[in-house]
Order: sequence, then structure tokens, then C-alpha cells
Amino acid sequence: LGGDPHPIMVEPLLWPEQENDIRHAMQSGRWITRPVSEEWGQYIRPLNDFSELPVNGLWLVQRHQEDLHLNAGHKYALRLYLLIACVEPFTAYLYDEGGMDICVVPFANGNARDVSRFAFNYDFSVQSRHRDFDPAVHCLSLREWRELLGEDQALVWNRIKAMLGAALEAIRPTVQRKSARALPDPGMGFELIGADVVMDSALQPWIVEFKRSPSLTQEHCGQIKYRLVEDTARLLLKRRCSDTGVPQPEIRCGGFDLVCHTGLT
Repeated sequence: LGGDPHPIMVEPLLWPEQENDIRHAMQSGRWITRPVSEEWGQYIRPLNDFSELPVNGLWLVQRHQEDLHLNAGHKYALRLYLLIACVEPFTAYLYDEGGMDICVVPFANGNARDVSRFAFNYDFSVQSRHRDFDPAVHCLSLREWRELLGEDQALVWNRIKAMLGAALEAIRPTVQRKSARALPDPGMGFELIGADVVMDSALQPWIVEFKRSPSLTQEHCGQIKYRLVEDTARLLLKRRCSDTGVPQPEIRCGGFDLVCHTGLT
């Protein structure tokens, strides 16, 4: 990512299968957990002690990212959109618009264990339940986030693009292998993915999670999502209607920037 190697996400552990590793690791720091079967952020919850781990089911357990970049003392995450426009050859884009979800309650960096969910869980479905929640304050656009960063915005955006491109390349073999079994023509497969990203105090990005079929409801950032759907359809139709065989990917199409492309396997 432009310099020394930088990890792109905090490695999760699987409970109860990695019980010994989790028991040892949880002796310090903040931890969070969520059921493996659920993708939505509303199911994320803090862990104050090993004894709070659930009894039933499979759960992801993850160290909470510390030393976060905050917005006026509040934790936030960027809500970004990736489009895998073609599986074979693998071609993926990042949308240049998205959202910034801000927690209502201030967040304290450090190792304090007990923390309100309104201070650490930025998910809209959680924050919207707080009496002080205001979409105009706590649901900003990516454009507003760039304005807050000022002169650092180009550098950080390039880091995000490089990080997400590397992550997509890492999952590419699995996606292609499964698509080859499930699709009659893997070249026609596509997927719109939501990506939640946070920044540390050095403005290095970290992936929180990828979400299949992200919400496209109009409850907030409605115009952004409308343009996202429109640009997605335009890009896919343009590729499908190509009469040149395997179309060469465009570097930019609508609001989409190419971040990952590999040849036929």
C-alpha cells in the first residue's frame, strides 16, 4: 500500500473451534463477536470477558481495532460499494460515492472494556435507535468525509483502492472456483458487495467486513444508492452488449473505478 507492508484487516477467530487461542488472546484489549450466519452489523456485540461468549452456534471473535481515526471524538466507518462485474476474467470496480456512518456516543481509544454499543457499533440499524440520532449529523456522504480529510483525501483514497484491490485478488480463486460449478457461463456472473472500512490514527485503512447484497433502501443516502444502481446497470449492460468477444475492462465507467483485473484462468 505504498511503503511497508500493512495488514488489511484484524484476523477473526472462530468460537468454539479456536477456544484455546481465544482464551489466551482475550487477556488484553477490546473484543467483539458476531454469529457466523449473520452479515448485518446489528448483531455485532462487545465482549467484556471470556465468560460472555455464547453457548450455542458458531461465532466470529475479533480484536477491536484500536487507535482509530475519529470524527470529533466519535467512531465512524465508511460504507463503500464494490462491483465484481465479471468472474472470468475477474474484473472488479470500486464506486466513488458511499456513506460515512458515525456513532452517536463518543468513543475512547484505549483498552477500556466496558463500552456502549452506541459508541462502537456504527451500524445504522443500531445508531438509529438512540434518542439523539440525527441522519443529517450521523449519516454523511463520502464526499463530506473527503472534505473533512482535506489535503489527505487523495492519499487515503488511493490506500483504500489498493487495499480493496488486494482483498479482491485474495478471494478471486475461491469466487472463480465456485462460480465455475454454479454458473453455466462464469463470464456472466456479477456481484455487488458492500465494504465497511475504518481508519487508524495514521490514516491507514482497515477492512471491517464485506457484505453480500448490501442494503439499497432509500432510508438514508437515497440519491447515492439510486446513482449506484443506475451506474451498475449501465456498466454491466455495456459489457454484456460488447461484440468484441471478451471486452477489455474500462478504467472508469460512471462512478466506478477499476481496482482488480486478471486474465482468463
